[in-house]
Amino acid sequence: MTDNLFDGFDLRGLELPNRVVMAPMTRARAVTEAPDDLTVRYYRQRAGAGLIVTEGSPVSHEGTGYLFTPGLYTEEQTAGWRRVTTAVRERGGRIFAQLWHVGRASHVSLQPGGAAPVSATSRASGYTAFAYQPDGVPGRVPASAPRALRTAEVARVADDFATAAANADAAGFHGVELHAATQYLFEQFLNAEVNDRTDRYGARTVADRIRFTLEVVDAVTARLGSHRVGIRLSPFSTVGNMPPDDRTEETYLALGTELAARDLAYVHLIDTSVFVADDSSLARQVHGLLHRLRPMLGRTPVILAGGLTQRSATALIGRGVIDLAAFGRPFISNPDLVERFRDGIPLVTADPETFFGGGEAGYVDYPPATDPADARGTEASDLNARVIAEFRANGGRLGGRFAGASMLLLHTTGARSGREHVSPVVYLADAGRYLIFATNGGADSHPAWYHNLRANAAATIEVGSTTVPVHAVELREPERTRLFARQVERHPGFDDYQRGTSRVIPVLALEPPRDHVPLDEQGGRARQA
Repeated sequence: MTDNLFDGFDLRGLELPNRVVMAPMTRARAVTEAPDDLTVRYYRQRAGAGLIVTEGSPVSHEGTGYLFTPGLYTEEQTAGWRRVTTAVRERGGRIFAQLWHVGRASHVSLQPGGAAPVSATSRASGYTAFAYQPDGVPGRVPASAPRALRTAEVARVADDFATAAANADAAGFHGVELHAATQYLFEQFLNAEVNDRTDRYGARTVADRIRFTLEVVDAVTARLGSHRVGIRLSPFSTVGNMPPDDRTEETYLALGTELAARDLAYVHLIDTSVFVADDSSLARQVHGLLHRLRPMLGRTPVILAGGLTQRSATALIGRGVIDLAAFGRPFISNPDLVERFRDGIPLVTADPETFFGGGEAGYVDYPPATDPADARGTEASDLNARVIAEFRANGGRLGGRFAGASMLLLHTTGARSGREHVSPVVYLADAGRYLIFATNGGADSHPAWYHNLRANAAATIEVGSTTVPVHAVELREPERTRLFARQVERHPGFDDYQRGTSRVIPVLALEPPRDHVPLDEQGGRARQA
């Protein structure tokens, strides 16, 4: 069977490098409710996904139901997400923000002024929210009784989504996904057993049940364009004490027809049977509905999440049932999931004790199979990202807080040996270029970029998305090696580096390209078996 997961895909003009989607997952790590350094590190590590869909990002204070979730309704939050998208884009990734309003799945302690959460109904779910417990420790607490939104208020909530979408655009996201699944506000309108309204947003007719969802879709697509808006749905879900609804199929088929007419970026279905022990009947219901929706949606791409394996995802794509496959928990403990799939590397099992809340443990400390140091998000790699941003902002030269540095140290990895090297780089102001010193240790020890430059002494090197002029120094002769080494050692920046001061900056952890062919000792291409 051809492994089509690694095929590219045109998502409404956004070219995805593969068909593996990182599914949205609440991690509850943003202690200020704005993305921070850990958030940046977490998503940067997983930029190899064809598409990342972020954790749910509340569209308003009112829409919050979990502590430590980074929203998209303040300037600080938007700026934080800008750092995330910049980091993902630097690594060639694509990223959508998931826009979230939990509705009744909240607690008064999380609401503005301690008010009741809002919903389609005034009936409590009997489920939980993630808030401060009576002893002040974060944890699960009973969700508070909600109040039903007044008819005139519904448009305001739709506008909250549209505003958050505009903020996502300002933050650099490629698009947004509406979280219309798994017990939250949209589903509280869609489920006829929860929705007890008597107005035009009630459950009496299918048109009324889907009205709120469609009004939000229309408000958001008016801001971003339909090709940048996806939606996530969970038909037949009972997550969060949602009751079974015998009108589910009617509701979602009607909704599918309307969504197809709106030509969205995608429809993302989640099979929630993965959360229910041995519930094969739920899986059959979801997949049965999926097979009916697929032709109705026409050219709208379909994503499926929930219990997929590499094999099952490949089969569903091959049969044309879905276009993209979303994986959640595997991405938690395997930041390089695509590479592991491609190379047949066993997957690491995630620790459920670290799914929600906490710090680095279980969040950014799962190493990829190929580069453990980078996965741990070292201080140097964080600094690398900031240096890259300075390069981009200053046309390929050091600027801003790095303007005083006259020498850099490239932290590199040998093309075949995997050994790490530190290569000094001196900026020659008069020549407007960087002088690279590569050690004379044979083909295995040279960093990959040195091989690529040897054929052309005056060349360029990619720093983030910026092309920087460099000059590759030929160091095959021992005397020249020693001479240049002494020159570098006499550079004041190198002395500062040895003393641990700040004139010299550790910059890029450069990776050898996947198709790199090492040079042999005579400077030709080494033969490969």
